[in-house]
Amino acid sequence: MKLASAITVALTLAALSCTPAFATEKGALFIGGGLNLDGSTWEDFLDDNSGTAADDGTGGLGINAYIGVQAGSFASFRVGYRYYGKQSADLFVPGVFFNTTTTSSLEVRGPFIAADLLVPISDLVGIGGTLGIVNWKADYDIGPTDGSDSGSDPFLGVLVRLSPRDENFSFDFYTQSFTIDPGNSNDDITFGSVGAALNVHF
Repeated sequence: MKLASAITVALTLAALSCTPAFATEKGALFIGGGLNLDGSTWEDFLDDNSGTAADDGTGGLGINAYIGVQAGSFASFRVGYRYYGKQSADLFVPGVFFNTTTTSSLEVRGPFIAADLLVPISDLVGIGGTLGIVNWKADYDIGPTDGSDSGSDPFLGVLVRLSPRDENFSFDFYTQSFTIDPGNSNDDITFGSVGAALNVHF
């Protein structure tokens, strides 16, 4: 429901952006994609919920792809798909004579909508933020147990956009924070991401 409402708002703003008041030197429509380094509190979540100690948590490489509408020189609205890099951690399972180690993993993905609002600091560069919602699905593997969960949660980010004049492309550099609330746990899992993306305007 939250995702559907947000999509309605985004489409309304997209329609407004096509009016002359929102005219921009670049094409109003664009497609884009990016790569992200994603880390999370997956290891802490396992410590609190798995009943065994977790260690050596590692993040992964994520991707995102989207279509969007440019509204003025430094604002945009996007609809796309996000894959958060695979999160892994070692679980130490106590035994009678010796301990064993098993690997757990978490993968989160889903469609998203986002609004980017920036303040121009020069003709080429804008700095601002991103607010969005991800309709996520999570698949996890904790030792011999695997399962999935889903939900909708917001994400926030800091964004720098480099937009060369008289060119049909722009570059985004960003950090983002995204927290999911698994339904069967009292603990959240927070993702922290650093990434870069290329946008092509039409």
